[in-house]
Amino acid sequence: RGYVVGAFDFPADNIRDLIPGPDGSAVVATTPIDLSAARRPVQASLFLGHLLSMPLPAGLRVNPDLIGTGGMSMGGFTSLAINSVDRRPKASFPICPMYGDRSMVPQIGRLGKLLRVDNWHRPVPTCLLTGELDPLVNVEDMKAHYGQMEAPKRLVVLRRAGHMHFA
Repeated sequence: RGYVVGAFDFPADNIRDLIPGPDGSAVVATTPIDLSAARRPVQASLFLGHLLSMPLPAGLRVNPDLIGTGGMSMGGFTSLAINSVDRRPKASFPICPMYGDRSMVPQIGRLGKLLRVDNWHRPVPTCLLTGELDPLVNVEDMKAHYGQMEAPKRLVVLRRAGHMHFA
């Protein structure tokens, strides 16, 4: 009943890329959010394939029929978006996924066309967790996005929580 957990550092979109290089610039600052978001579903699918094929210590194996995805912020976006390109995930737990037109960050509005929930071609049980006071991912946008998802699904809104409560 153990779990194998994998975490991928997406190129040009991870904590190490936030740290400025010798010239003072950071890679994340030069990568448009929608370009990073467009790449993520395929990158996550390739990473999942790598996890399934890598050798594990004796007696351990990954059950390909019990794969779930999860993530916070852009990771939450990815947890949903991978379902459009890969049928292996059987459940999704996105936390404050980057999505919506009401965000105080205009670039997040551009992600709407990249995050589809109508082309998964299978049920994916999804628990969407968000914060009531999140200034980056507006709770009303999350409710609307949740309304577009197929069942089984659950929406959890944490009262008085913002984006960084989950980080």
